[in-house]
Amino acid sequence: MNNDYTIQLLRNSRYSCIVFCNNYYSPIDYFNDLDKDLCELKLKGYIVFDLLLVNGMSNNRFAECYYDGKRLDINNLRVVAVDNYIVNKSRKYFMSQNDYIENSTLTRAAKFRFKKKLAA
Repeated sequence: MNNDYTIQLLRNSRYSCIVFCNNYYSPIDYFNDLDKDLCELKLKGYIVFDLLLVNGMSNNRFAECYYDGKRLDINNLRVVAVDNYIVNKSRKYFMSQNDYIENSTLTRAAKFRFKKKLAA
């Protein structure tokens, strides 16, 4: 699996999984690797991306894309608002990843909130 991202399977969600970007590079840069990893997991359906380290805590933090079992449909990648289930999964993941937060595009104030476990 590529270190640029982490895939976390989801239950009771409209999404098959969430992909956490572990650096400030766009996930488009590694879609081929991601296609392979998703195929190995035998997933199909909508995938949600948390782009916190790419876009910061802006309104385009989360995006979704359909995965047909072989390829991500990059032409239909779109920004979405997510529910609290996804937000809580993201918060839990990134609170345990101080190195990723430190090397991100987040402001110093946002980094401080994450380190103090007060992040939104």
